Amino acid sequence: MVTVIAPNGGETIKGNFTIKWKYSDNNPCDLHTSDILLSLDGGATYSTKVASNLSDNITTFVWDTSKYESNKAKIKVVVTDNGIPSLQGEDESDGVFTLNINHNNLPPYIEILKPPAGETKASGNYLICWDDLDPDDNATITLYWDKDQSWYNNLEDKKDITWGIITSGIEEDCAKDSYLLDLSLIPCWCPWQRYFYVWGKIDDKINPPTYSCSKGRIIIYTKADVGGTTMGINKAMIEIGAGALSEDAFVFVICNPEYPSIDIANYKVTQNPSVYLPKSLEKSICEFKAVGMFGDLLKTCNTNGIKFDLVKGKTYITIPYDVEVKNQLKSSEDNLKIYYLNMEEKNWEKISFEQVLDKIKRTIKVRINKFGIYGILEEIPEGSYACSNISPYPNPLDLSKAGNYNINFGLLNNFKEIKIYNMAGELIETINTNYWNIVNKSYGSGIYYYLIFYNNGKIDKGKIAIIN
Repeated sequence: MVTVIAPNGGETIKGNFTIKWKYSDNNPCDLHTSDILLSLDGGATYSTKVASNLSDNITTFVWDTSKYESNKAKIKVVVTDNGIPSLQGEDESDGVFTLNINHNNLPPYIEILKPPAGETKASGNYLICWDDLDPDDNATITLYWDKDQSWYNNLEDKKDITWGIITSGIEEDCAKDSYLLDLSLIPCWCPWQRYFYVWGKIDDKINPPTYSCSKGRIIIYTKADVGGTTMGINKAMIEIGAGALSEDAFVFVICNPEYPSIDIANYKVTQNPSVYLPKSLEKSICEFKAVGMFGDLLKTCNTNGIKFDLVKGKTYITIPYDVEVKNQLKSSEDNLKIYYLNMEEKNWEKISFEQVLDKIKRTIKVRINKFGIYGILEEIPEGSYACSNISPYPNPLDLSKAGNYNINFGLLNNFKEIKIYNMAGELIETINTNYWNIVNKSYGSGIYYYLIFYNNGKIDKGKIAIIN
């Protein structure tokens, strides 16, 4: 077996270079010779012999590369033993490398021209413009959006949150040094104005990439007579119809907003058996808001917010949910619905408009007629309860009394499973027997909820008290 160690792809080589390889043979008595071949066309042919008949146990060779030039070079090492019959093994570089191609190669150049210095307000689309030059190669250009003019804080875990790729693969010799950007694709990362700078990167794969940042930033707003789409960092979106706003506005999608009213409304859900909000769905809560160009907050449809017009101004929101939600539901994914948070009553309220569930994209879309806070809840169908008068025993269960650590649910016919939830509505255990054994389990004193699922789709529900 032969393995090429270096060069193995991606290197830029000039002058003398040490080729390295290794090999093994199941017959330790055999002697071996090594040949080194060179390809200048990405491995299609190996017509150049670099070295031949290198003696046994030689696994390095100092190579003078000055005679060769290629940006698609590869090395192949062929090892032959002296056995009868004689056997061969070979290996080539995993990828191409560059040979002496950059000794006269000039680095590429790029400068972002638009947006210009200062602040540029834009709505809908914006034409990014730049100037570039690469006289030696057909370099490619990548455009980025960024919340600031520092490239070095663009960490991978902040991608699509405070910076991201606009587009890539633009050819440097393209006739148009411009790109029409759909501004709805820029996520709404900031809590007030939506703004960003533009970075350009040009790379010829030979010299180090060259970067340029715009001198000014783009501020995104939504024109009232045109409407537009705004996306949050969790991909939640609001699509505002033309004429839906009474004035031009900055529109925001704020993910995981923090208000006391949300906490109170979420607690009320735990006391309401007809709806359910697992922890994973709390991530879906978003605030949709609009601020006028002069700082006025657009609030309700009856004053200066979204209009009721059934023909014009229809406005929709789309909220995504995590894949883990499916494993935490009490009923079915089909029962997921978007609710509106009544801040005054501190309640989640059902929306009257028809909702569209996309199980593949894991999103729900619904029409709205007012800005505010929205989230996804699971509706527990009224007819899904079996009402079989289940009476768990003992209830309460006093763990201070030794010898009894079971809560028995009695005779359950054709049941599938029992799920136990704590006061916060979190699933803590799923059981497949008609009793709950809590020996050696660190459950504290309090009220616990149970749902019994039957094979016919019915559900029993109730409460259990534990004294610890």
